[in-house]
This record gives sequence, C-alpha cells and structure tokens, in this order.
Amino acid sequence: MCNKALLTSKKDKFEITHGLDAGADDYLTKPVDPDELRARIAAGERILEMERQLSEKNRLISEALDTVQTLYDRIDQDLVQARKIQKSLVPELNLAVGASHINLLLNPCGHIGGDLSGMFAPDVRHVAFYNIDVSGHGITSALMTARLGSYLSGRYLDQNVGIERSFGNAPALRQPRDVADLLNARLLADSGADQYFTMIYAIADLATGSVRMVQAGHPHAILIRADGEIEQIGDGGMPVGLIDGARFDQVEFTLSPGDRLLLHSDGFTECPVAGGGFLDDDGLIDMLQSMRHVPDGRALLDRLYSDLRARMEPGMPLEDDVSATLFTFGA
Repeated sequence: MCNKALLTSKKDKFEITHGLDAGADDYLTKPVDPDELRARIAAGERILEMERQLSEKNRLISEALDTVQTLYDRIDQDLVQARKIQKSLVPELNLAVGASHINLLLNPCGHIGGDLSGMFAPDVRHVAFYNIDVSGHGITSALMTARLGSYLSGRYLDQNVGIERSFGNAPALRQPRDVADLLNARLLADSGADQYFTMIYAIADLATGSVRMVQAGHPHAILIRADGEIEQIGDGGMPVGLIDGARFDQVEFTLSPGDRLLLHSDGFTECPVAGGGFLDDDGLIDMLQSMRHVPDGRALLDRLYSDLRARMEPGMPLEDDVSATLFTFGA
C-alpha cells in the first residue's frame, strides 16, 4: 500500500477537501518548505511501516485462525464419533417385557453427555432399570457413562454387576442396594476416577408388581398411579463414588396394572424456564398431571421433553443433560 500526497498551489479549504476526497492522503502547498517536506515524508514512512506491521499481524492472525479451525474441525469430528459410540451404550430406547414397558429418554446438552438411562432383563419375569447422572459435563463425564454402561450392560449379562450368578442356577437380579455398594467400591478403588454420580436403580417383579429401589443422591422417583394420583418416592441418599462405606437404603413398594414409575435427571427440575427460576419438582409434576392420560410411554416421554423446551426462553440451549427412564407396569 502506498500513500499519495497532493502538491498544490491552492490553499482554499474546498479545493484541498476536494483533493483529499479524490484519493490524496496528505497535501503540501507551494512553495514547498524543505523542513516541512522532510517531516511529511517521515510521517508517511511511519504510516507505511505501521501499515506493513498491521498487514503482517493480520496475516499471522489469519494463519492462527485457520489452524484453530482445523483443530476445531478435528475435535468436532471426534465428538460426533464419540456421540455415536455413546448412543451405542443404549441400543434400545423402548423395551417390552411381557405386558410391561420401559422407555428411555437421553438428550445431552452437547455432542456427548454425562447422563445414562438403561434397562436389562435376565428372564421374562424380572427387569432392572435405572437413571444415572455423572458429575460435571463433557468428555470426562461421557467417559464415565461409557464405563458405567459396561458395568450395567443389557447385552452382556455375564459382565453385568446387577446380575448374581451361582453355580448351577440361572442368573438373578442383585438387590439394588448391593448394586450401589458394588459400584461405590469400584469407583473408589480406582485412583484415576475423580468423579461421582447420582443414581436411581430399581428392579421389578413383573408378576406381582413389586419394586425395590435405591436412590443415591438422585432426584426423587415419581410414581404416577393409573387413577392419576402422583407422588414422589425415595429417601435421598448419598451419591455413588463419593464416600467409602456409604450406606445405600432400599425402598420397596408395589405397582398396580397401569401404574408408571418415572426416574429422571436434574436436567428436568433444574432447567431454567422463561421468566426466571427453574422448572423444579412442582413444575415437573404439573407437566405430568397434564399428560396422565397419554397412553403410550414413548409418547409421554417425548411430549415431556418438548413441553420442557417450550417452557424455556425461545432459542435458549440446554444447560444440562436431560434424561429419564419410564417403567409402565402391566399385568
């Protein structure tokens, strides 16, 4: 880039303005004073040097941005692949066991998340299901969910910590409190695991409707009776992987045909809603009351999520993962 100076004998402001508007960067009037000329040349050289430095810095910034974009694209591709792997941890979102059904909802706030919902059945009479929320967000939490998914795999029951095996007997479901104890011991024994998680883990007898459940620091389960009555179930409890020797209490209750049990992460109750505040427990129960006549479990979960988004500020992204497990008992 070069600077253009205007040499003129005219001193009228209009003429000078016209020359500058025509493209001149500076002007000198005749007769030219040598000292002024040298000063103007020196000033022009400084401007040219600053322009050169600015151009060089812009070039370096452009190269840096290209490098960052390349790295971002690689990370984005890795995260897309990680999302596919994480989805493979939950191969089925809907499961029918006899006349009962389990439906899962998993919506991470980013490419990958720290929530996990799952289910498995060792036989036609019994089923286990759960909802887990790993502390933190992002890649580290997602790695923990992958680990937990392998511990509670519905595909490989011989490796599932929720299954008891005794010589000569068929696989049977472990008690929920024992599953929590095992997971707590495994996490604390691993020096590389700095995270903990909250969980509701339940097992159901599909012949009697008997449910045994452990709540480990997770939001209360919500029992939706067939007659429309809604209540929260659970006693709280400590998260898993936080304290050595933590005690996990177990509750037991009975479902009747048509009753539903909803396990959900705090992505629902702690979701910011339009106008300020959070959805909280009352807001979630209010949503469920308006949907108690929705007959299909899959449709209920999908509507629950769409209604949650409708209560948020328009265009506002999720700040936390949203997940749920819905068990519908049928006899």
